[in-house]
Amino acid sequence: MQSVHLQIFGLSYGGVAGLGTGSDLSGEHTGAHPEQLSVRDGNLTNDSLSFAVVAEERRDCREQEYKDKFGNCIPCRQCDAGQELSKECGFGYGEDAQCVPCRASRFKEDRSLQKCKPCLDCSLLNRFQKGNCSTTSNAVCGDCLLGFYRKTKLSGFQDMECIPCGDPPPPYEPHCS
Repeated sequence: MQSVHLQIFGLSYGGVAGLGTGSDLSGEHTGAHPEQLSVRDGNLTNDSLSFAVVAEERRDCREQEYKDKFGNCIPCRQCDAGQELSKECGFGYGEDAQCVPCRASRFKEDRSLQKCKPCLDCSLLNRFQKGNCSTTSNAVCGDCLLGFYRKTKLSGFQDMECIPCGDPPPPYEPHCS
């Protein structure tokens, strides 16, 4: 059962509505002409005015859906490589979001819902830059700059960042001799 309160053209009806026939609709009517308001075949009527009480199911949109003008949840638009949505989309918002190119120093490699990511700055890692960043690909870093080396971890992997050789330089690093 669902509690309802209707007010139409100055007439007011409060009560309980459920699924089924008019016998499921109960409550009190208050208004100028109470004798003209009645329940027939599950519909609340008033002379020539006729309407049905319909319970509306409220459905919230998910993380990657927006609500269209009809209230339907629609998947957010996917943008091609090198593009992202002009505004956030999801949880019912973003109906008018458009695909726009990634801003300067940002990239996105594939068609997806993801935002453009910041490009790698090889100079911050003390490394040469082998490949430039574009809207569709990240920068590619090369070897360490002169006077820097990549530290090898116990696991055998090397850090992305090159560290200064120091004084005296580590004897096992050819970049530092």
